[in-house]
Amino acid sequence: GLVGSEMCIRDSPYSGLLNAILLGYRQEILPETSKTFSQTGISHIVAISGLHITLITGILFFIFLSLGISRKKSFWPIVFVLFLYVLLIGFRASAIRAFIMSCALLYALKIGRLSKSLNALVLSASCLLLINPNLILNDIGFQLSFLAVLGIMFFYPFFNSHFKIIPEKLQLRSIVCLTLSAQILTLPLIIYYFNTLSLISPLSNLLILPILPIIMIAGLCLIFFSFIWSKLALIFGVVVWLLLNYLLKITTLLNSIPGAYFKLKSINFLWICSIYFIIFIFYLRYVKKPKN
Repeated sequence: GLVGSEMCIRDSPYSGLLNAILLGYRQEILPETSKTFSQTGISHIVAISGLHITLITGILFFIFLSLGISRKKSFWPIVFVLFLYVLLIGFRASAIRAFIMSCALLYALKIGRLSKSLNALVLSASCLLLINPNLILNDIGFQLSFLAVLGIMFFYPFFNSHFKIIPEKLQLRSIVCLTLSAQILTLPLIIYYFNTLSLISPLSNLLILPILPIIMIAGLCLIFFSFIWSKLALIFGVVVWLLLNYLLKITTLLNSIPGAYFKLKSINFLWICSIYFIIFIFYLRYVKKPKN
């Protein structure tokens, strides 16, 4: 495995789980772990998506700005690093979509023109579908990835303005609103494909997502320093082990709660279309505000 030589996380499920979080290699995840993640609604943390690309972009921005490098000058280095990352994980559709979208938004920042996120999403979708038109019908990850981004674009401001009772400390409100926004459009499709309804998903994401950037940073530092300074790598290995241990224990605990999830029978796709129609009416009626 990628981190198999490090003592702290040498054995499964830690090594395989870190490989999945960093690179999307889910073959080494234990079956019971994968099942628990699915039933608690956090399978997306081990699937390379816009979440991972966004986190890496944010980390790189922070590093460059800390070094006194402006956003304009850091544009090409960040794009280059993101390209290497997408190349490393095998040019997966969800990662390419996130890469193209991130580049479009980064370029808008570079030239001082903040384009709408929807334009960047349409651009990335068009590029991918020109290469492989079958993605729109045959790639579940492609479908869920775009629906999650659309949900965030359309519903995040609504949830953020109506959930003011949730404190902003430690970005708790943002995490809850992002989770709900992403799931409102993906949940019907997830139910259709996997016949599983996770009611504990908002809570599990609230408890897990804040530590994901720390896991990624510590994991990348562990890999880097394992080649040049083993003692420092060991420190990062301990950090990664503690965080992964927390992740596994909290998901196991949540999964054991009665009624945390439900297994459903096969659902007619017309019912799914009806749900999306109801969501669309809700959006027009309560979310979308008239323009002046």
